[in-house]
Amino acid sequence: MGKPIWVFILMISLLLVVACDTAAPEVVEKEVIKEVLVEKIVEKEKLVEVIKEVEKLVVATPTAAPPPGSVKGPSGSVISATSDMAEMGMDPSLDNTGNVRPFTNEMYIYAIEQAPSGELIGGAATKWEVSDDHLSWIWTVREGVKFHNGETMTAEDFSWSWNRAILSPEAETGQSFAYGPNIESIRAEGNTVVVRTKQPEALMPIWWAPAWTGPTGAILSQVEFERTGVEGIRNGAVGAGPYKFVQRSRGEFVKLEAFEDHYCCVPGFKELTVLEIPEIATRLALLKTGGADLVEATPSVKRDIEEAGFRTYSALAAQTSTMFFMYQNIPQSPFYDQRVREAINLAIDRESIAERIYAGEASANTSYPSGPGTFGFAADLEPYPYDLDRAKQLMKDAGYEKGFKVRIVTYLFDADFPDMPTLSQALLGYLQDLGIEGNVQVMEYSAVKGEMVSVVEAACGKDQPLWCTGVEANPEVAAQEPYTLILRGTDARFMWLSNLLSYNHPNGRRPIIQLDHVAAAIDGIYAEFDLDKQRALAEDYNRLMHREYRQTPLLYGNAVFGISDKIASWQPISGRTYPHNHWSLLPAK
Repeated sequence: MGKPIWVFILMISLLLVVACDTAAPEVVEKEVIKEVLVEKIVEKEKLVEVIKEVEKLVVATPTAAPPPGSVKGPSGSVISATSDMAEMGMDPSLDNTGNVRPFTNEMYIYAIEQAPSGELIGGAATKWEVSDDHLSWIWTVREGVKFHNGETMTAEDFSWSWNRAILSPEAETGQSFAYGPNIESIRAEGNTVVVRTKQPEALMPIWWAPAWTGPTGAILSQVEFERTGVEGIRNGAVGAGPYKFVQRSRGEFVKLEAFEDHYCCVPGFKELTVLEIPEIATRLALLKTGGADLVEATPSVKRDIEEAGFRTYSALAAQTSTMFFMYQNIPQSPFYDQRVREAINLAIDRESIAERIYAGEASANTSYPSGPGTFGFAADLEPYPYDLDRAKQLMKDAGYEKGFKVRIVTYLFDADFPDMPTLSQALLGYLQDLGIEGNVQVMEYSAVKGEMVSVVEAACGKDQPLWCTGVEANPEVAAQEPYTLILRGTDARFMWLSNLLSYNHPNGRRPIIQLDHVAAAIDGIYAEFDLDKQRALAEDYNRLMHREYRQTPLLYGNAVFGISDKIASWQPISGRTYPHNHWSLLPAK
């Protein structure tokens, strides 16, 4: 196999900051998009290689192998520019966002880490195994791991950290809401930690991995907490990662220093500064003037970076995007009719959009949140073809020959998928051929999350155990124009497993597809402990969604990143879309 392609990015912010419910920008003319269709044979060949490599991915099977060996004797400084670090919070019991990962993943250690290939490997734990009754996961603590304060990590640190982050009344993380109710106890037993659950939890291992969400699974020092309390964590947390905390200025930067007593991964650079720079133009300017050495980019600026004499990296299929149909289980909604859902899918020329907007750094996808190279991706599925004639006939057969009005709700968060407002405009341009008119509403990221819930609650009520499954409180809401379509993205690999619960399951926090048979398919994935069977179930789920046109899978996007000549080499982790693995950056001689 040829040289593998690893790279990642976090891509955030484009031209301007858009507030809630801003008026839609001018629609991108689909004719302009159509005129640049280029066959990317080389990229497709590389994609096949990546898919083959990632098929070896381990999800629930442990390995005791540590990450790649590190370089001793860190020196010099390096500056990384990311687009968003939320509130720069450092408390694992409070941070309910993955945006802090560009620095928390450097400061903290997790039970499970990831190799550059994306494979789950042992971190603070050397192995993890499930009991015969499938109700206990047993974690063996790696010996000799040091915290930044010099204390040795113990099983008590494990159990204390996880109890605080998930089971304490103060916990406000996604895991505390989603998984806390399923945990019976977390306790230390000798050199192991036993997590006892109320029902089998096949995917528990990745609850504690940094690839899952924010720093919830991080291991902190209980002794240090007893010395400094909550304020110590929030203002100067002591972890066991390759970098230790030095300084933070909210909304501006986080400064870290190499931890030379790390058990495996001593950084190449002595000092690391992670800047928060929302504007892509500013990040590029910093790269060109020496103000940053490693910057997030977008496909649209890749050529600019290279023409300026800097190197770029692309990681295939790091992100995926889709457009969701709301109320597809309520007969009063046009999206209840599969013919309408199919028509919308067939009316979109995905490859033309990929070439015109994403400069060839994207391609048509078949499912969401999974994508090529992701665990459970069904490689036998073909993208929906662009077939406007059939789409028009389907709309006519369904009784919507004249179309209807819609609003496409989206947000500006390139870490999920780049340039989604522009993508939304392009989609609306194609839908106009079906008589579907409307506008694009660009909201803040958090506002879109709230909109997902409020739209469902408007028709279904707030108190149903399974929202919108035949017990709608106000079904007439589903018949009111404009009908809502929500466009969103996500980083690939493991995040899609959590999104199945959050967005595609009736019990999710932000449910969109409220169907019993979809819920049953998801439950089956989460209940299977055999890795091969679990993968097969995940593939079947994606085939089901594709066959019933339950969503509008759009594109997988490549991650683009630019670096200066100050950096000799780097080992980014496949599938991550934010700055990470800074310890592996090596200074040029």
